[in-house]
Amino acid sequence: MTFRARPHQIAPGVHLLRAGRSAAASNVYLIASGSTWVLVDAAWAGSAETITAAAESLFGTGTKPAAILLTHLHPDHSGAAGALARTWGVPVYVHPAELPMAPGRYLPEYTMPLDRWVVIPLMRLLPRRTRARIEQAGSLTDVVRPLGPGGVVPALPDWQWVHTPGHTPGHVAYLRRSDGVLIAGDAAVTVDLNSVLGTLTGRRRCRLP
Repeated sequence: MTFRARPHQIAPGVHLLRAGRSAAASNVYLIASGSTWVLVDAAWAGSAETITAAAESLFGTGTKPAAILLTHLHPDHSGAAGALARTWGVPVYVHPAELPMAPGRYLPEYTMPLDRWVVIPLMRLLPRRTRARIEQAGSLTDVVRPLGPGGVVPALPDWQWVHTPGHTPGHVAYLRRSDGVLIAGDAAVTVDLNSVLGTLTGRRRCRLP
């Protein structure tokens, strides 16, 4: 899913990129810190080109971040992380409780109702080799690293990670202490992702995950 969009600044040094369309769109954040920058979340698989173009429009041709940070390991947040990490030669950081998802498999304790009702049953209908290829394409095992203790965020000394389990066991939010800017991931959403109708219509209102 490649969709060209332009990033825009939503807070000092924090740029938002909407990758994708309508209810399927995913938020990506490019955060500047001193002479470097960090990517938070990586949208769907196939979004690497869009994210790279956005980064180069902000930070110059050939730029790369100090790290990729993920709020959690669902494919609309981590899909392009592996491709970008390998191209840029940088690590991908997640909460330690997310590491079981790094091989690209759907695990029951990490899914939401729509996954259990639609995605997993469809995956089970696929031939074993096809499922294996899909999982391998989404694997991050070669680039993923656990976030360290104490809320320390790599390359972002003014920020801290905050454990916000619920949507997944290792979901985190990223907080800038100086001004209260919070990247909440899917700790709260504006589309009812637990409903097929809510997902298809994209009706916007505050929802819990």
